[in-house]
This record gives sequence, C-alpha cells and structure tokens, in this order.
Amino acid sequence: MNKLSSKLWITGALTVYPKNAGNDSVASSIVPKIYRCDLKRLNLYDQVISLKERIFLCSYVKDLILNQVTVKYDNGTVVAFEKLIEQFPQLNVFEFTFTTPSNNISKNTFKELWKISYLSNYHCFYLYNIPENFEIDSFYSYMKKNKNTRVSLEFSDQISEEYKARLEAIVDEIIETQNHEYKPPYIKFPGMNGEKRNILLDIFFR
Repeated sequence: MNKLSSKLWITGALTVYPKNAGNDSVASSIVPKIYRCDLKRLNLYDQVISLKERIFLCSYVKDLILNQVTVKYDNGTVVAFEKLIEQFPQLNVFEFTFTTPSNNISKNTFKELWKISYLSNYHCFYLYNIPENFEIDSFYSYMKKNKNTRVSLEFSDQISEEYKARLEAIVDEIIETQNHEYKPPYIKFPGMNGEKRNILLDIFFR
C-alpha cells in the first residue's frame, strides 16, 4: 500500500484480515489511499478504526461484518455499540463479534438498541461472543414483534449458569410453540443441549 502512487476507487467488497496479531491499523492505513469508496460489502477483523473512517468506508455498504473491531471517536473514546447501528439504516446484513472483555457496551446498550426503528428492516442481524449484560428479556420482547429480520445470537463462554438457564427457557418456549407469529431467532450458548440446538436451527431456517 505504501508504494502506491495513485489513489484507489474501491467497489464490490473489501476484507481486512491482518496476518500478524497486533496489526490493528491496516484498515486505517488504507483509507488515505482511497479517493472514492463504493463498497457494498465490508469485512473487518481485529481492527481499530475511527468513526469517521468507518462512515467513509460504509457509505454504500449493504453487508457489514465487524469481528472484534473497536471503533473510536477522534478523542479516543470507544463508540457505543448501539451508535454503530444508528449510523447505517441502509444495511441488509450486519454481523458483529464482541471483544473479550466487551469494550463498547453498558447496561443500557441493548435496551437502546431495540429502539432503533430501522433495525427491523435488516435482513440478517448476527451477534457473536455476546456478554452476559445482553438484556435477554427486553430482546425477547422485541423478537416477538419481529417479522422481517433473521436474528442469530451466539453467547460468550463466560456467561453464568443462571443466565444459561434463562436462555434455555427461551429456547424451550420457541421449540414448543407450534405457530410462530414472529421470525424465531437462533440462539447458541455454551453447554446447550445438542438436540435442542438442531431443532432450533431447523426452525430458524424453515
């Protein structure tokens, strides 16, 4: 990239996957080389970028995958998870893998998330490595109104037994419901019963 003498016009898809651990500024180093960005799909792994850089890269993005990516304001403050969603009503697919420990959520994060009206317009909304402060009850209330978005939730290995029990109760309710008036989510957590997981996966893709 440093040897390029011309600016780039990027279209289609861009994936940034650093070869070496700790090389978290690859995406940031690319941005100054771009004069026009018409990306439709962006995949970032293990990166730290600014909010301005993310907005620039994602102006036209429809499919966005952020795997353990930290987005910061100019002052170095980490952008809250719900604020990442607020910036992009045009997305079809959003996939996000939380860091361990999570660095962009608070106890109000997920309550605020479900207030974003256009979230229901997304085709797919997949979250991975979800921490225990994910408000599962407020989420499930939201899900029972969801008729459009395919939602998949995979939880962190560090959630408590009490939290697992609550997840299992929700999974049981989904499995036992004959006719879903909403789009059932896929839920996966450590220690989950394999048979239940397969049944839920079948319901999810049905």
